[in-house]
Amino acid sequence: MNCRRIGVVWKSNQIQIIMKIKNSSAFFSKRFNIFIVIVIISNLHFVKAQEEFDCEYTPVPLVELSSANFNELQLGPDDGRPYVINIHFWQVVRDDGTSDNLRTLQDFIDATALLNRTFGQFGVLFKYDGYDYIESTYWYDWDGDPLEDPTEMNGQNFYDELILPNNHYIPLSYNVYVVNIGGGSHGQQGPILPTRLSYWGLNEYVIIHETGHFLGLNHTFGTYEEPSNNPDLCEHQTRNINDPDFNALTHGDKLIGTYATPYKYDEYPDVLLDGNCNYVGTAVDCNGEFYINPEYKNFMSYTRYDCYQEFKGAQIAKMRFVIREVFLGPLNTHIDTIHRKELYKPYIGEYYVVGPQTNHPPQFQPGLDYEFVDVSQAGTYNVPTEYEDTSFWYGQTVGTINKEYPGPIYHPNGTAFKILQLDQNQPRMCYNNTNRTPSDGSVIHFLDGYPNGNYTITPQDSTQINNSELINTLNPGLYNIQKNYLDGSTEQVMILKENE
Repeated sequence: MNCRRIGVVWKSNQIQIIMKIKNSSAFFSKRFNIFIVIVIISNLHFVKAQEEFDCEYTPVPLVELSSANFNELQLGPDDGRPYVINIHFWQVVRDDGTSDNLRTLQDFIDATALLNRTFGQFGVLFKYDGYDYIESTYWYDWDGDPLEDPTEMNGQNFYDELILPNNHYIPLSYNVYVVNIGGGSHGQQGPILPTRLSYWGLNEYVIIHETGHFLGLNHTFGTYEEPSNNPDLCEHQTRNINDPDFNALTHGDKLIGTYATPYKYDEYPDVLLDGNCNYVGTAVDCNGEFYINPEYKNFMSYTRYDCYQEFKGAQIAKMRFVIREVFLGPLNTHIDTIHRKELYKPYIGEYYVVGPQTNHPPQFQPGLDYEFVDVSQAGTYNVPTEYEDTSFWYGQTVGTINKEYPGPIYHPNGTAFKILQLDQNQPRMCYNNTNRTPSDGSVIHFLDGYPNGNYTITPQDSTQINNSELINTLNPGLYNIQKNYLDGSTEQVMILKENE
């Protein structure tokens, strides 16, 4: 017998899981192929940005030095391992802590989930490390745009005068600064490689774009200046390395795997996109050649707000290369990846051990795929086992949570779990707290096969409700198994049992 989750609702002291029971042999024959290096990301949809997006990107010397060793034509084997990076958020607010656009914990968790849904598809994951507010009315009201007026205070001032002197950064973490005005920026600032973006871009394509810079990618068009106005910046259309006109390794984003692209779709003659973001224009480059499949679906382009959809394989390979060479290599003085076990720790809350039920149960990051397995026969584990401990008994899958599920996500008692982006086979964190054994409960049978008023209730004493064979004894149908605990909390598990 195998259980498959078909829906989840969690509340403060009431837990409800909906699962579907199927034949056990199907689960144990399943195999997962999680890591794929070359992928195209699709089906990412965003609401329209509240402001026009401009990115102030400064090439990072540390990354550029490593990127010189990246050879797209002679890619060696990828190590295939997932990389996990700490991410910490900062928002600039007024001196009194207020903001007209205050972002909250949920916003930062949602932003981290968006990054994991996007970059996790090729093995780059982010562990939420917390957030802080920086109180400064002066910088809250700052509206300088160095791209338009170099005399205004620029991003360097922001870091030199506010961030670095006041230690508003977490070493060895990806520091993301949320400000009140502007688009986005990325570049090396002293000991950190930070990203700064406007509040409206926190949960949109902007943070994906800037994180692409953080991981070593250039704009698809190369620089801010339109290539047509400067032949030295113009990337030619040919992808044939033997063509005398070939320059894709030195112009644009310096990648063959991305096509030559004009600077900005709405500021360039004859650039047209259809309703599906396909290029249908007739624009020509500085050589008078028609553009061929310019990157107007690419996260690293300047495109229509609804067209930010994908990274290309060459970009993915470069990002993973930069992580290996810079963030994991001998030049690692700015940031480090953390062990995958950190993602198995809750970002907030505490596990119940004994005594009154905590009002702050541990919550885990959305944006990842979770699979929970039964450990009810594993013995007593009043606190979860360490990541490295795999000695405990575990049984069948009892529930899954998809990366699209927005949360909150909890770790049910009597289970261990796998994060499928990290572990395909071995569950971790065995939690079987005997202090949380139900005192009694009931089995509600919905006679019509779906939740309505036509049901029967069968009370269960402590022996019956804790019987590991309880589900096996049920006839096919839809049930709600309610468990009551001595601390006053309840757990509800919705089960759809099918014919075996």
